Amino acid sequence: MRVGEPDSRGGDLRAAQRHRSRPGLGLGPFPDGQGCVTVRRIHDIQRTVMEMMMRIAIAGGGLGGLTLARILHRHGIGAVVYEREASRSARSQGGSLDLHPESGQQALAAAGLAGRFRSEARPEGEEHRILDPAGRTLVHHKPQPGAFSGRPEIDRNALRDLLLDSLPAGTVMWQHRLLAATPRPDGGFGLTFDGGHRADCDVLVGADGARSVVRSLLTDAPLSSVATLVELSISDADRRHPELAELVGPGNLWCVGVNQILAAQRLGDGSIRVGISLRADGRHLDTYRSKRALLEMFDGWDPSLTALIEAGDGPPTPRTIDAMPTGTRWVHRLGITLIGDAAHLMPPVGEGANQAMLDAAELAAELATNPADPDSAIRAYEEAMFTRIRPIAEMSARVQAMMLSPTAADDIVRFFAPRPTEPVPAD
Repeated sequence: MRVGEPDSRGGDLRAAQRHRSRPGLGLGPFPDGQGCVTVRRIHDIQRTVMEMMMRIAIAGGGLGGLTLARILHRHGIGAVVYEREASRSARSQGGSLDLHPESGQQALAAAGLAGRFRSEARPEGEEHRILDPAGRTLVHHKPQPGAFSGRPEIDRNALRDLLLDSLPAGTVMWQHRLLAATPRPDGGFGLTFDGGHRADCDVLVGADGARSVVRSLLTDAPLSSVATLVELSISDADRRHPELAELVGPGNLWCVGVNQILAAQRLGDGSIRVGISLRADGRHLDTYRSKRALLEMFDGWDPSLTALIEAGDGPPTPRTIDAMPTGTRWVHRLGITLIGDAAHLMPPVGEGANQAMLDAAELAAELATNPADPDSAIRAYEEAMFTRIRPIAEMSARVQAMMLSPTAADDIVRFFAPRPTEPVPAD
């Protein structure tokens, strides 16, 4: 059954709970050798019935929501993903990201997509250089050629397509922007979408990002601005701007000044994504919509670096970077939970997508282990997630503050410097 279809069985959470409270089937003796097989078949049937009754809606078709749908599908549990965009190609999904072995890569393994990931990822994208405003190299890290043991880069577009292609047709409902989720008297939620579409579900998962609609049903945790990010793109860099292509290299370049960073990242299609990070100072975003204004902010920097701004294909695109308070929790509520930025919006220092995908993997594992009791599954997921996320969110906040501090260059060099190994205790 798909979310939004009429449910003649009344399959909601309370119905499932009533089903579980009924007496067991009165089975007589089994023929020799058939008892265990028959019991297993009955358990399989009961499991299938419960899974059919559990209608799961995922609000948001980003990396977290799609990973959740994929892993549930592998376990035979259906879900519908409601995505506000009109199609997979409606807009660019952003730059490249590094997937960590203990989180993003682990989630892809649970999704059965590790091999596909290796065919799409770029280990050479791990290379990064850190320069000062004069263009002097402070840090230069080169990964071992062809090694997948670290944190290989993959374009967000490629990763999203990989996940989308792994789902059954009709799993993602495009052009469904969630406006409201209303609790139903008999359990579950009624969903209202832009344009008047409606649907019902028994379990609602908010994977709808920084400004989550679902989050408001669980917590009123405020968002605070931690930075301003201005983005530009340079297409076909090797042919049109070979000097900038050489400057950036195959991975990431960070040019670190006082309270500001000029960064560039090579994407798999040969383009360069330029990002300017500035401290949040309350200025209107229109301040950053012209290249001239940005160049004035980087006055005195080496021209080979500011050429990244001048080469942008179009006008700069600014946006604010927000974060939730570290340690945010909510009181568990029947039939609803959050993953990814909806649950724990952090500064973008490399953990957001990885933790969203790990959230999805852990929630899917709990639901698959106990499909007859999704409430217990959600409780277990939430408690583990709260414990896991807190130190990561605290670390992300520290790194964000460090990168936009007056002493950022020295701090970042120390951050990336090899740490001395602990001496081996004498016998």
